[in-house]
Formats: sequence, C-alpha cells, structure tokens
Amino acid sequence: MLGDSTEDDEPFLLTNITEMPEAVYEHISATHPRYRKHFSRTVQHTYYANLCECGANFGDFYLHSEPGGAFWPTEVEQATRMSITKLPFEGVFDFHCGYSQGTGQFIFEHAQRVQPNA
Repeated sequence: MLGDSTEDDEPFLLTNITEMPEAVYEHISATHPRYRKHFSRTVQHTYYANLCECGANFGDFYLHSEPGGAFWPTEVEQATRMSITKLPFEGVFDFHCGYSQGTGQFIFEHAQRVQPNA
C-alpha cells in the first residue's frame, strides 16, 4: 500500500497514471495543456502523458525509468533544473497508476520551489 512507506516518508513519483481525480487533472491541465490522456502503441493502453506540440507522446518510461531522464536526475545540476509546485489540495486521493521511489527525496532536496498562481 502506498501509504505504508518505510523510507522515512520518501516522496513517491507517480507513473503511468490511468485515472486521477477530475479536480487534480483540471488544475494540472490549466498550466500544462499538453498533459492529457493518450493511447500509447508501445504499451498498448491509455494513460496521462506529456505530449509534444506535434502530438508525439514523450512516454513515461523514458521520463521516469531512464537515468538522467526528466524524473530521474543523476546529478545535482539536473535536479536543480527541476521545479516543484505544491498543488492546492489536501486529503487522500485515488490514483490508478504505478509509482517509483528512490529519486523523490533527491529531487525534493535540490529542485526549485515554485509558488502556485493564486
């Protein structure tokens, strides 16, 4: 169970999200309109993905599972180029997805904090 982290509450990175609360998606898509559900021929299912302006799927594997990828920085300099924005939600939410642990704390230690727009 995700809430049972034994790694001192290390942050989880969500991957291959197939379902998320509508309010969360609306908030994210208002800022990142190219983040939306997309069918991937590679994995043969639909999940929320980052799409290029041309419509190409960046693919969660390459973003989350490749060392040096967007969500797997291997050096402090890579992590400092990342930004973290706290979402305006509290509580427990139901996501259908995979997750990873191991780089979340590194990201939180080095990434820039961004204040959400009011």
